[in-house]
Amino acid sequence: MQGPDGFLPTSDSFNETISHHHFSNWFRRYSLLTDPSSRSKNLFVHSVRILCKFVKYIGPGLMVSVAYMDPGNFSSSIASAQFQYKLLFSLVISNIMAGFLQILASKLGICTGEDLAANCRKHLPTKINYIIYAFAEISVIATDVAEIIGTAIAFNIIFKIPLLVGVLLSIIDMLLVIMAYRPDGPMVLLRIFEGFVSLLVFGTVICFAIELGKVSPTTNWKDVARGFLPSREIFADINGLYLSAALLGSNLMPHSLYLGSGVVQARMKAFDIKKGHYIRPLEKKRQGLFTFTSNEDNNEDLDSLDEDYKPSIHAINETMSYTIAELIVSLITVALFVNAAILIVAGSALSTPTDDDGDFALETADLFTLHQLLSTHLSKAAGSVFAFALLCSGLCGGTVVTIAGQLIMEGHCNMQIPPGIKRIITRTLALIPCVLVVVAYGREGLSAVLNASQVVLSFMLPFICAPLIYLTSNRDIMKVEIFDDGSKSTNFEGGIELNDFDTQTGKVPTLDFPSSHSNSEVGSCNDHIAEDRTYTQHRSYKNMSNSKTTTIAAVLSQILDYASIIVSAYLQKLLCEQEDLYLKPLKTYLKAGIPATYTLEEAYNYENDIEEEPASTTTPMHLICENIPLDVEKSEKEVILKMMEELWLNGAGWCLVNEKNETPACILLRRGLHGSEYWDSCVDSGFRAEVVLRKLNSSNVEFLSDDENDQIETDDITENIPELVEEINPQIQEEDPSKTNNSNDGTNMYNGPAGATDVYLKTPLEYREGALVTKEGADGVMMEWEDKLMKAGCDSLFSSIEDEESINILNMGFGMGIIDSMIQSRKPQKHYICEAHPDVLKKMKADGWYEKPNVVVLEGKWQDTLPDLLTKGIFFDGIYYDTFSETYEDMVEDLFDLIVGLLKPSGTFSFFNGLGADRLVCYEVYKKVVDLDLSNYGLQVKFTEMAAPVTTLEENDQDDNSVWKDIKRPYWRCPIYYHPEVRFM
Repeated sequence: MQGPDGFLPTSDSFNETISHHHFSNWFRRYSLLTDPSSRSKNLFVHSVRILCKFVKYIGPGLMVSVAYMDPGNFSSSIASAQFQYKLLFSLVISNIMAGFLQILASKLGICTGEDLAANCRKHLPTKINYIIYAFAEISVIATDVAEIIGTAIAFNIIFKIPLLVGVLLSIIDMLLVIMAYRPDGPMVLLRIFEGFVSLLVFGTVICFAIELGKVSPTTNWKDVARGFLPSREIFADINGLYLSAALLGSNLMPHSLYLGSGVVQARMKAFDIKKGHYIRPLEKKRQGLFTFTSNEDNNEDLDSLDEDYKPSIHAINETMSYTIAELIVSLITVALFVNAAILIVAGSALSTPTDDDGDFALETADLFTLHQLLSTHLSKAAGSVFAFALLCSGLCGGTVVTIAGQLIMEGHCNMQIPPGIKRIITRTLALIPCVLVVVAYGREGLSAVLNASQVVLSFMLPFICAPLIYLTSNRDIMKVEIFDDGSKSTNFEGGIELNDFDTQTGKVPTLDFPSSHSNSEVGSCNDHIAEDRTYTQHRSYKNMSNSKTTTIAAVLSQILDYASIIVSAYLQKLLCEQEDLYLKPLKTYLKAGIPATYTLEEAYNYENDIEEEPASTTTPMHLICENIPLDVEKSEKEVILKMMEELWLNGAGWCLVNEKNETPACILLRRGLHGSEYWDSCVDSGFRAEVVLRKLNSSNVEFLSDDENDQIETDDITENIPELVEEINPQIQEEDPSKTNNSNDGTNMYNGPAGATDVYLKTPLEYREGALVTKEGADGVMMEWEDKLMKAGCDSLFSSIEDEESINILNMGFGMGIIDSMIQSRKPQKHYICEAHPDVLKKMKADGWYEKPNVVVLEGKWQDTLPDLLTKGIFFDGIYYDTFSETYEDMVEDLFDLIVGLLKPSGTFSFFNGLGADRLVCYEVYKKVVDLDLSNYGLQVKFTEMAAPVTTLEENDQDDNSVWKDIKRPYWRCPIYYHPEVRFM
């Protein structure tokens, strides 16, 4: 049955008829089996056969999937991490669009026997073909740039190789392809090569599977699942729309379409040769790596050797379904999984800006940053696994892009250049910009070039997709010759190949015989053909072009892709304009020399040379925190955070108070923004300022110029650096210094009645109901409400020991005896108590602590008594610290040294964490400082968040129900308590 123009019915109706016919026959055979066990057995055998057959076709899809998980995709996914997991939906949509176009590319290669480039050369006008070729080469170079950068970064992270050397070493994968890839060689060699690429692919997949396992404890998987659904936040935010458009426009790589159409022919050709449908020419001009060698008797051009090959209908039917199925499975299980895993890992690690490399600046989201964060927050192994995934991705990506480059040059230009020369030219063109950028700009330059390469690919894609859609929709190009004789195969034993039959003239096709055949063989074949002359005259064609629905879907996908590129560019322009609107005036303000610590009134006076004291103490940072919208788009939030960072970097005081005695962070807390990115910005700024201040103060270095009179001491440099714990009310402190003792460095552990240990020990104390206070000033030293916090500390000391009665405990600071009573109830083997204050020692004697059989009281300051324990070789399973220190530096420089010596390897150290507890921002700054300092001693701390047992506002201190009633020095204001549990790393 033929359709118009000599064609069989359209592909859709034809497939439907054939499929129904085969299904009916299969169903009749299957229904004859009355035994259910036999039916199940046959179904199992049939399924196993299909699976085994499918395995034979594994390879091309995996090679194509490499294009979807190269370092460029890593970079795009990392950039999307600011929305955490919400862009997973856009990622899935972009993969569906890409998969659809990849199927069209595979279909073109299968039905025509030629790749996209060769089809463009044969069926498009010459000028258009060369224009497309130019765009294709640009896309290959841009893709190669991404592979080179990814490989160089991986070399730098894993082997500490300089970036420039890493860029040059990336030539390794090109040499590998030159030596190994032979598309026209034996199938065994091709499968070995595909196997190597598959190993790199699976290496990348395994690495990210491990990464997902490592981030799993800190990942909210419900949020991940919701990320695969459309999110209102993305569509309501300019930056979210921009990143979504960028994902849609850049996920499909142009070179993958050439690759997808070019790697499918080998199996079809092998099938036709095996079945006798096609015999390759026996005399070949052979390719060397860098030269051509030819036989004298054969003057054929290199590229004309297999131009006579057209896949038979049998090869197409055999390979089409399995090839497309393998492609879809590879894209879903490999490409989509890896890209989603990158986004999830990056979303867990990079959703909040951090400073993890110690340069006191928030990190830019790039490949280096993700490695740094994974190494810091998870483990060094997590960072190493990511680096190996990046290396595998860069190597396999460079491998397949080199193959694609060869297909593009051979197909579009039919250039007779040896493959080695072709690949070296392409790789050299990609190496040049990478080398120049590394030399000129280093790491930041590489990241910028990597992102730029993805933009270039987005703009190149439409020029590659348009001819693909045209070619696959053209009936003349996509027609496949069939033989209408009712036989299953056209396998002639003589190996004769039929030239194209002229359907208009009905001319009998001519015959081509291999030159090595004998005359007898030729005669036999002629006899065979003579018998089937009628058969050859009834050849027809099957239409394999796209249906109208497929063509419309392909065009719509391209329109969406074009729109995403335009929208992405427009939204990026809007974002830049929005940043300029807010940031330009601020930068102008700072460039004018106005200190960021000045209030707005001071800034005005400074600019206009007015000498008078400002009435307001509100700084620009106070103003920003007071006016942040509670419901703000992501793009506006980014701008606000950049404004804050600009002020921090220019010396804005994180702890400066306004006329309401509020720091910028206090304003955020009052407005319900605790835990927000703005809050984290304040805490990070305080942490950086404290670390810088302590380094400068501890160095005691004098900066000398050539003139001795220009000597500047460290105190002058640190004069304007923000203090860790600000002076709450300077006027009150001047009138009565005994109420609060905040030193200039803001690091007092005890803001009590004495500024030094000796003074504190001479200050009389008295025990009141539920409190220990100073006798004269009624300053709080310890109170009964701390029992819940002490209970957490006691539990930590015993947490690592099963036999509690064999444990040795040391507690520094008896106070009211709250934690010591808890320790005694657990009956430890030895219980050491270090206490120096005479009034407390008197209370301990009165309460019988000296008589307890397992208690050893160490009278004196811990600075004097603990070294004796170390000398005697006494070690402890648990150590608790809750006593007076003049400054936090005492605790770091003296106590931590002693803890490391006295604590058993499996022991636990804890302390009453009241550092900076009069303000929550100070409390959280010190939490980070303690974490840093302990890590320098080989100790790691785990903070457990608890609700503070007591917290009241300052104006309610004297209420009858307040725990601070009649207490002049309330020492706790925070609603949160971070309980520390410290162990050796």
